[in-house]
Amino acid sequence: MPGRPGMGGRRRTGRSPEQQQGSAAFTYVMKMWEELSDEERLAWNVQGSNRRSHGVNYFKTVNLRRARRGEELTRLPPPSKPYDPKPVLKRLV
Repeated sequence: MPGRPGMGGRRRTGRSPEQQQGSAAFTYVMKMWEELSDEERLAWNVQGSNRRSHGVNYFKTVNLRRARRGEELTRLPPPSKPYDPKPVLKRLV
């Protein structure tokens, strides 16, 4: 068959360094999630529900960005920004 490696088909290429780095960052973030205390997970779940998401997904979103920038991961969610209606009003004008 033409699609099978080693049987005359296309060769598989290795993963790029960026893909490998992304996988390593994801693994690191998920291990950190497992190490959180119940109170810390509850804080992420509350903040995630405010964003119509699950706590683990919000944790991944915040900390994957930090891991890719080389920053230390945060165990607690960042504080919420106060609501500012001015940008919405500017679009209406």
